[in-house]
Amino acid sequence: MTEESALQQLADAGSDELGRLLLRAVRAVNEQVIGRLAALGHPEVRGPHTAVFANLDPGGTRAVMLAQRAGMTRQAMSTLIRELETAGYLQVSPDPADGRAALVRLTPLGEKFCSDAATVITELEAEWAQHLGDADLTHLRKSLHALIGYTSPA
Repeated sequence: MTEESALQQLADAGSDELGRLLLRAVRAVNEQVIGRLAALGHPEVRGPHTAVFANLDPGGTRAVMLAQRAGMTRQAMSTLIRELETAGYLQVSPDPADGRAALVRLTPLGEKFCSDAATVITELEAEWAQHLGDADLTHLRKSLHALIGYTSPA
């Protein structure tokens, strides 16, 4: 078997593969959400930044905890935090419980972003319900939850 035929075989097998379809769907959703948020006045926020917002606690969260929750390195998370802090979405301040650590919190602009994101997500889900139908969207959601909890009997 040649390298070209091996790659073609993999491409053929994966063209309708569930994992690839799920990844493409996630990317499409993220592009729609980020695009709409940019139009609402948040052009600085990119897809990777959502890992910060999705893992913040209301009272603030340490960067190391954000990284653990997002499944990324502290260095990668720190880069995202610095970018969002520079853009005015986050404030980083000393942790009152441990002066050696810092807490990451939303600024008023960060709060506005989260509110706008919740609105955009709600609007998109309503559009999906129109496009797919309520029953199919409910079925898709249940199926995705089932896949998330599935463990292969190896």
